[in-house]
Amino acid sequence: MKQLLIFGLVVVLAISVYYDLTEGTLPNTTNGYEDTSQENSPVTAPPPADTLHYQEVIVQSGHTVYTIVKALHQDVLLDADFEKIVTDFEKLNPDVNAHDIRIGSTYRFPVYKETLQQTS
Repeated sequence: MKQLLIFGLVVVLAISVYYDLTEGTLPNTTNGYEDTSQENSPVTAPPPADTLHYQEVIVQSGHTVYTIVKALHQDVLLDADFEKIVTDFEKLNPDVNAHDIRIGSTYRFPVYKETLQQTS
């Protein structure tokens, strides 16, 4: 009986390791990101210097303002500090506290174009 129980535990462990390696159990950080930047549209005049570029994102469980902005700048050195990110987020989303974002809601998150252009 003890051997059968140990065998069952080994099988369950093997299945969960296999599932974790193939499917994963952590949320996918790229799901829910909708690119709303106008990079592919024709530009007639450059935007004013104080205009913040943004990308609209649907917030999912486990997301924070900082982790979403960091994910939007994958493979790029993010030059902005946490306080600047929070300030810019709140400028883009008036009446929204950066610490009170809601799962399933869509918000505008800052995209720092100058950071992206420096590393390209």
